Amino acid sequence: MQSKKHVQSSTPPNRKFQPAVLGLILVIGSFDFAAPLRASDGVIEINQVRAEVGGVTPEDTPGFPVTLSQPGSYRLTGNLDVRNTANPENTTAIQVTSNDVQIDLGGFAILGPVVCTPNGSQPTTLSCSPTGGTGIGVEGGGYGVPDGLTLNTRVLNGTVRGMGAGGVFAAHRVEKVIASSNGSVGIIAYSVASSEAHSNGVWGINAVHCTDCVAGTNGDEGIRASVVERAFSFGNTNIGVVGDIVRSSLSKDNQIGIRAFGVVSDTSVESNVGWGLEFPLSGGYRSCALTSNNSGGAQVSGGTEFGPNLCRGTTTCP
Repeated sequence: MQSKKHVQSSTPPNRKFQPAVLGLILVIGSFDFAAPLRASDGVIEINQVRAEVGGVTPEDTPGFPVTLSQPGSYRLTGNLDVRNTANPENTTAIQVTSNDVQIDLGGFAILGPVVCTPNGSQPTTLSCSPTGGTGIGVEGGGYGVPDGLTLNTRVLNGTVRGMGAGGVFAAHRVEKVIASSNGSVGIIAYSVASSEAHSNGVWGINAVHCTDCVAGTNGDEGIRASVVERAFSFGNTNIGVVGDIVRSSLSKDNQIGIRAFGVVSDTSVESNVGWGLEFPLSGGYRSCALTSNNSGGAQVSGGTEFGPNLCRGTTTCP
């Protein structure tokens, strides 16, 4: 048997590494760039390159949107940027067409071309450009889904900014997401937790249940939800919070502080241009503090006191 040294010395110098190079070429040639990239934990990874190549799921074609047509867990490993597409304001970044999908933004951002600039006043007036777009950061229903809404879609841990229409639409649950400067709505979901919506063209957050949320300087309403808990809404062009049940929250520097259809409790309402609390139908309030709303006039329109409150520094409300 020849020694390793002998074999090397008998190989012409210009051909010494040819087998290794040929092997590398064969490996590269056999690699399927369109196959889903899975991390060691089984999560399918998404980034700009994968979006452009396609094949994240079987129905995902090259380019945007990235189509998630199979249940599973997905994670961004870099930003997704639609600003260089042909019609960026009309381009959706991720479209979910399957139930039971989780999307971890991984601390990265989905980026579009829209810039919404507050005028600096409280409540704000927004100027957004370009306008009229249809693009969505993460879209979870309406296209390719028979009932128009995917079930059990969860989006978490990242930013969606500058999309033509909205940040996150029709997800089941959104957690730890910042939606800002989107042309229409920041977040639409069944449940929103520990998330923020700033300077979106119309609404900040629209949900059934909104917990630990912040909404500021949006072009119409800050937060609209059946149940709002531990929220902060400020500087929105129209109403800070619209809800049935509002608890342990703060709404200030809006046109109207809170429009309620049920009970508002343990909540502070400050320095809104019009009513601090407005009850168009019925409902009431307890353990609330209302200060400097409606130019110092009556703080509440409608509703019933269900317990002690503080209005303009006294216990006499409205």
